[in-house]
Amino acid sequence: MKNLIIFFKGFASIQEMYTGFIPQGYDYVFYDELESKNIKNIVKNYKTIIFLGWSLGSLLAIKSINEIKPNKLVLISPTFNFTENFSKQILEKMQKNILKNKELTLKQFFKNCFFYKENYKKFIEKYFNNIKKIEEKKLIKELEYLKNIKIKEEKFNIESLIIYSNKDKIIFKESSIKVFNNFFNSKKIEIDNCGHIIFFEKDIYEIVRSFIIDK
Repeated sequence: MKNLIIFFKGFASIQEMYTGFIPQGYDYVFYDELESKNIKNIVKNYKTIIFLGWSLGSLLAIKSINEIKPNKLVLISPTFNFTENFSKQILEKMQKNILKNKELTLKQFFKNCFFYKENYKKFIEKYFNNIKKIEEKKLIKELEYLKNIKIKEEKFNIESLIIYSNKDKIIFKESSIKVFNNFFNSKKIEIDNCGHIIFFEKDIYEIVRSFIIDK
């Protein structure tokens, strides 16, 4: 029986951003549904299941626990409620602006995701040509989900790794610590001088891979 990593992507992100997390010998799938339907069909032939979610993906991963409990969980920049960090008014404005000028709207969002301007420029150069291909309909749907989703706080007993930044301007560290406090058997890592896209500004890939494969 093989091991499977299920990736729950963040807003306006693409698969290439996550491949550094995959240890050798692990199968993986990117789960793009905003509802956790059919997830049981994906995992039925696997012995070990790992959920990995970033930002919006952290909400999707936590919500999917009600459908299937993973053996391990990795949450990066997590929250139970996105709008306690990022107002509904801003999300609504983004929805309107995406229809007017998608590329500019996305660049403005990503600019706020970085602590260092140099890293923002490198990120745009590396990924934006593919990011801008994401359909407006999908982006607006993701923002609508973020406007309305609020996960009820409850205690979970899952071996978990929670990673967050103390300079995140999208999801504040207090919001991520709240998530950590609801997971028994969890470890937290606070990253200093880093923005929302932690895994681009700091090399946490090896930390996450080691956690995934550790017996």
